[in-house]
Amino acid sequence: MSIDINEVFIPTYIIHSKEREEELICIKNQFLDKKEFEVNLIKGGVERISVMNLWNSIVKIVKTAVDAEDDVIIICDDSHKFTQNYNREYFINNVIEAFLQGADILSGGVTGFGYAVPVATNRYWVDYLKGAQFIVIYRKIFLKILEVQFTEIDTIDGILSAISDSKMVIHPFISALKYSSHPDGSNEAHIQKELVGEDFLSSDDRLYNIHSISNRFNYNINTSAEANTTDVRSVSSDAPIENTPTHHGLTFIISTMRSGSTLLKALLATRDEISDIQEVHLSRWMEIKSDKIIKVVKSPAYYNEYFYPIMPDVDSKKIILIRNPYDTITSLKEMNNLVDGGKLNILNEYTLLGYWIRIYENIMAKIDLNASDVFVIRYEDLVSDPINRTAAIFSFLGCSDCTGVNTYSRPVDYTWEWGKDDGGEVIKQLKVQDLVRKRDDIALRELISNSDKVRRIMTHFGYESMLC
Repeated sequence: MSIDINEVFIPTYIIHSKEREEELICIKNQFLDKKEFEVNLIKGGVERISVMNLWNSIVKIVKTAVDAEDDVIIICDDSHKFTQNYNREYFINNVIEAFLQGADILSGGVTGFGYAVPVATNRYWVDYLKGAQFIVIYRKIFLKILEVQFTEIDTIDGILSAISDSKMVIHPFISALKYSSHPDGSNEAHIQKELVGEDFLSSDDRLYNIHSISNRFNYNINTSAEANTTDVRSVSSDAPIENTPTHHGLTFIISTMRSGSTLLKALLATRDEISDIQEVHLSRWMEIKSDKIIKVVKSPAYYNEYFYPIMPDVDSKKIILIRNPYDTITSLKEMNNLVDGGKLNILNEYTLLGYWIRIYENIMAKIDLNASDVFVIRYEDLVSDPINRTAAIFSFLGCSDCTGVNTYSRPVDYTWEWGKDDGGEVIKQLKVQDLVRKRDDIALRELISNSDKVRRIMTHFGYESMLC
């Protein structure tokens, strides 16, 4: 297939604030000498663009692209700037090749990703991407974008990652975040600038390492600055390997938030061969550093994870943890009131029950609960009979000591805090508490009792009542 890249022009939509004239001038200057972009300016909001306004602008753009029968478009916001790596041939070739490989999305640069697989010398498939300041969107995902029910708790990059099976990123990056005007940013500009800069550099470093190894072994291209030197450790079988994590013995705790995963993880960590690791997203399991034989990864579903659990393709065991919906929702509401200044209080019982239903329907669809590498535990059973239940889990994990426990210790390498683990007071008692919650919210009781989906899930997990 022969294409003259000098004849390629891509519809490009720049979303900007209505009242930040200085930023509008800056972003327009980024495209002044680049004729490959057919620039269209989209007003996204007054002052800082809200995430909802940004998504509405994206939907409007995609509708325009559908009507125009475009095969590809570019969407960026006024926080984008081109890096020194950008040139027309490099960029257009990647756009075309990604299209031929069936990509949904091609990012010019990211501030975060889970893991990456090289699909070309300068292009990588990623499991998710963080940062949506400059993205190429292909026609095959247009309708999926238009079907999304976007909410206030969603993020642009999170939704795009969830609905796309084929996300790619160019590396070396051709786009970077200019500063904190990105819609997902904080109001504290100088702090956010530092955080964004660190995330971008970290992602760039990680991909550079993968890039160097891939090009060396897949394409016989050595990109290392020390290509002509030899590291003795790489050729000597007697040389020590320092702080190298291994990933055998992986066990994932799969659940919603507020289902007791912090408690379960703490109880399991009482065994010498089991790790005590702070909460880790499923996609970032490779970053785990532990010398323990059994590595237990607590990774509950976040509100905006529509396809959870996306299990890593690695040999592992899975502990499925479930808590009845009434107590889960009540606990979620308490957590939402404490996290981020109560911003999550906008989530009502309908939304929270929908989250609970979605996650356990996904688990039932994706995981064989009767498989030998799966252990199912109800929170209610764990707190009412912790010694026998933990003994059974220790046996499932293959521990040398399967004596059950009902007490645990505080973590040594981190602290329990909201947003990363349970930050409440009950977990700090260091002993299982079988607390009885009052279930006197009649409206919530009726909402749960009237749901056929809840009834199906509760029956599947062996609950005798809809509320216990």
